[in-house]
Amino acid sequence: MIKTEVVLDVIDGIPLSFYSSTGIFSKRKVDVGTRALLENLVIPERGIVADVGCGYGPVGIFLALKNPSLKVIMLDIDPNAVKLSKK
Repeated sequence: MIKTEVVLDVIDGIPLSFYSSTGIFSKRKVDVGTRALLENLVIPERGIVADVGCGYGPVGIFLALKNPSLKVIMLDIDPNAVKLSKK
């Protein structure tokens, strides 16, 4: 079992909470680049979105919350990151 910490944030009015851990990129907060992307992203009304290199999941989770009709697929080479994003 990996030791986890909770990352809390609000992006574009959406309250978010993520689980993070040692060895995960930007483990204590959503990084500036990801925040800028999410605040300016044009989100499709329907379809499938792939979050490749999802880490602990800020992009995929944000998209799923912002538009629940999307199918969001989250992928990462790090099995711990995938486990964290599923929490």
